Amino acid sequence: MLTTSFSLILMLVIFYFFLIRPQSKRNKEEQKMRSSLPVGDEIVTVGGIVGRVVNIKDDDILVETGSDRVKLRIKRVAISSVTPLKLEDLSSIVFPLHAYLLIRVMQEGIYFERYT
Repeated sequence: MLTTSFSLILMLVIFYFFLIRPQSKRNKEEQKMRSSLPVGDEIVTVGGIVGRVVNIKDDDILVETGSDRVKLRIKRVAISSVTPLKLEDLSSIVFPLHAYLLIRVMQEGIYFERYT
């Protein structure tokens, strides 16, 4: 009886450390990535759509795809990966006139902030 309950508890602990804990860490990292999404970064959605973030409003994100500048409105949870904006991509991005762009070059890359 004691060995059966001990083996059941051991299985639950192993299940927690190998399945539940890593999945919760991945979920936290994805949530952090989605919440810190700046305008101008290139994203890939869960459905495979590749585009550049044009505007962010609460949970809705306006994404510009392709050279024909088609704009799509997607939800924040539909983003699967983010590629930060590079310096050579600056010439192809149009920012709103009321926003000023501040470029900070740091060790990890280039970050953009909007000020209204």
